[in-house]
Amino acid sequence: EATDFGYLRSGTGKTLGELLRGGGVGDDGLEFEPIAQTTALRDTIGRAKKPVEAMVKVDINVYGPRAAAAKVGGKLSDGKLWLQKPDHARAGFPYENPHVLAVRKSEHASGDATMTTVRQVRGDDGDPSSPSGRQPREERLRLMMMEVYDSIQKKRHLRREDGVQGLKHELQE
Repeated sequence: EATDFGYLRSGTGKTLGELLRGGGVGDDGLEFEPIAQTTALRDTIGRAKKPVEAMVKVDINVYGPRAAAAKVGGKLSDGKLWLQKPDHARAGFPYENPHVLAVRKSEHASGDATMTTVRQVRGDDGDPSSPSGRQPREERLRLMMMEVYDSIQKKRHLRREDGVQGLKHELQE
């Protein structure tokens, strides 16, 4: 209904404000759709005694052309915001998230292992070959993700054991 309803936290508001004003991504036809559950809004606002207690979770769906995905993802990452699969997306729109890590199988000397691919970090000019201060950090993240995924894969072959009667989770040997 195009009425002011509330305010975003400062960090989130600053980052989304830059995207709304076209901050570095140009006029790419981006559209932001805030979504909040009506029952949660009523309950929270009804119980609030002070304005600060009326804080409500709002999902913001981002729509735009596929060509803008990497730039939008980069801007959001710079603001420490990450896209997640929406609970309530518009029908008929394909879902693409530049923050998703693609996992694919590959052969290593030690047998079947997994390779985690991470999109290359670009410099400020958008050139993937330009130096970036984040590359060592991104490489550490990639290696860490590989290690975590490999450890998960190894545990899939463990034999399950019964525990004591009150134990709610199965034990692994």
